[in-house]
Amino acid sequence: MAFKLETLNASVTYKYPVKFAIVSEHGGSIDQEFTAIFKRLDRAQVVDLRNRHQGDTGNSIDQVLDADVAYISEFLTGWEDVDLNGATEFNKDNLRLLLKSLPKINIFISSAFFDSDGAVARKN
Repeated sequence: MAFKLETLNASVTYKYPVKFAIVSEHGGSIDQEFTAIFKRLDRAQVVDLRNRHQGDTGNSIDQVLDADVAYISEFLTGWEDVDLNGATEFNKDNLRLLLKSLPKINIFISSAFFDSDGAVARKN
């Protein structure tokens, strides 16, 4: 079967798992996962996104959170299976709450997005 670019461009978003672990009160690891809804970007948009995020985000926690929310909002358009003490809707306030509650979740979300770009299974 031939590859058709129109198949790739069929949707502007796609779902991909974000996997991470949190440390339990006893020091063990608890695996976690939610489904991210990512925006489909072309190569120029991805390069631009990476280049713009290389800069200084500020020193205060509010500046860092503001920068992370702005950055992640450029490619994360929604989620499934996220419950923030009863809040499940994806919006900038809930994204900020997630980022503030889990210090490294920004890295896991970004990694999932950039990993998903090469996640197409190869057929032999």
